[in-house]
Amino acid sequence: MGYLATKIPAKAGYHHLMLLFLLMPVIHLQAQTGPKHFLLVISKSNPELILNNTRENDIYNRHRETLQQLLNDGYLTLIGVLEQGGGVFSGNDINRLHVQNVLDKDRIIDAGIYVYQIKALDHERGLICPYKKECEEENYQLIKFLSNLNKETVKIAADMEYKHQLYLAKAHKNDQILLSGRFKDKDGSFVIYRGKDFRNFAYGNPAVINNYFIPEFFSFTGCSGTGCIAP
Repeated sequence: MGYLATKIPAKAGYHHLMLLFLLMPVIHLQAQTGPKHFLLVISKSNPELILNNTRENDIYNRHRETLQQLLNDGYLTLIGVLEQGGGVFSGNDINRLHVQNVLDKDRIIDAGIYVYQIKALDHERGLICPYKKECEEENYQLIKFLSNLNKETVKIAADMEYKHQLYLAKAHKNDQILLSGRFKDKDGSFVIYRGKDFRNFAYGNPAVINNYFIPEFFSFTGCSGTGCIAP
């Protein structure tokens, strides 16, 4: 969140400065309005795993019913379906703990067949586009830039964060990124990337080149460009 930049006339009187002083907090607060979101990734603990018995399939069907209920009740928005099984979801951050409690009781999670990662977001930019069946041919990449803090990288943290943001801003401008955001726990950030050159994009990031971030990839389909929600 940047500060308000305003050109003050050289001969500004007291009343001009007082008006500016009074307006600044209002404008600053307006810029921060709107709900915060969380990002949820549910994936197989082993991408090669195949459910091949009655018990496992029953657990999976109950898992799908649990997710469908969360979707129906408005706690989750499905963004896309992971190629290796699972999905990418978003939701209002006020519901994050409820979703987490429901998933912790899910038998497929408890059995270790599927795992989930849920992260509160900050500084979101772009569009949250709900999954649509007719858009299954649309391919996207969820790239997580995970922090790799150690004695060496902590020295360049400020510079790397700045260059990382510039890198993402340029990609947003070129329409390469649908959505990006920071994880609130300072564990890194993520982007939803369009295009097949996602690995070149990720490894071309100055913060990755300097080992400040480590990229992690999740391919998914079904993210639609219509009916998108502004974060």
